[in-house]
Amino acid sequence: MLNAPLISVLLPVYNAAPYVGEAIESILGQTYRHWELIVINDGSTDGSDRIVKAIQDPRIRVIDQPNRGLSMSLNRAIGIARGDYVARQDADDIALPRRFERQIDYLGRHPVVGMVGTWAEVRSDDSTVAKVYAPSVESHVLKFDLLFDNPFVHSSMMIRRQVLDRVGTYSEDSDMRAEDYELWSRVGREYEIANIPDTLQIYRDAPKSKLKKERSAILENVIDISIANLAWTTNRDRSDSTVNDLAALAHGAYHRVGGQATLHDLTELLFEAAGRLSQTEHDPAAGLQEKAHAQCQTLHYHYDLYRRYYKGGRLRRKVVQLSEMVKHAISVRRSSVQKSH
Repeated sequence: MLNAPLISVLLPVYNAAPYVGEAIESILGQTYRHWELIVINDGSTDGSDRIVKAIQDPRIRVIDQPNRGLSMSLNRAIGIARGDYVARQDADDIALPRRFERQIDYLGRHPVVGMVGTWAEVRSDDSTVAKVYAPSVESHVLKFDLLFDNPFVHSSMMIRRQVLDRVGTYSEDSDMRAEDYELWSRVGREYEIANIPDTLQIYRDAPKSKLKKERSAILENVIDISIANLAWTTNRDRSDSTVNDLAALAHGAYHRVGGQATLHDLTELLFEAAGRLSQTEHDPAAGLQEKAHAQCQTLHYHYDLYRRYYKGGRLRRKVVQLSEMVKHAISVRRSSVQKSH
């Protein structure tokens, strides 16, 4: 029996045959070697299981199960993990060689940090242009980001096992589509959080990704989580109309806006949340105020659009839509007349 590893790597696999071999090889190629890899074959039908089982290494454990979904697969892996740290890896992503080494070093030097992610290169099968996703790195700025969205690359995360023991694991609610955002929000309420400002993961932007297939359901989840985060930060009730409208307008989700809160109310709540998060730091970075002002601009933009086009109800929206169609028709007609001359 091998000694207990320091890192347990969770890798759920569902029909990822073109990529999963490279994903596992990227774990084998880590400069930090004291890990175990738990592969959950979640009912794959494309031969992914054969590819995984052909890779021989005593640190790899493969578990086959009927298809249960991402959250249940991850929680099953967490349940059998032996490491003090839990690392995520997606079946179509690549961990760059020093990722684990850098994350273990960071967590060792920052004992109050509960989890750490990294920046990531974003690759697309239909593009030759490399992009880098470089989210915030400081804890209080990340906690502000979490008020509205997820500032972490899921497959780049490393989290202390004791943190999961305290806050719980992934939600298995059948309606939950943003399980990572929901979990990181719970962690952020209890611990400091961080991203390493270096590209240590390659994230594949697959055309059939969950995000693209379930965009509407994910948006509804994200707004609900945003409401919970705003309410927790400002000590308000989740049913508070200003909290709900701020979360909805931040995402341009006009159908979720109640319309009772004024722009002053919304702006005041936004900066109240930023102020409370600033108080958690002895010397808060100017970046938090920059974030708040940028979010304020987004708020003003969506509030204006909501008031002008949506709040008047269906009839007003139809009138505005008809007006725009008439303007377009007149423009086309004028253009045609000018060309004929």
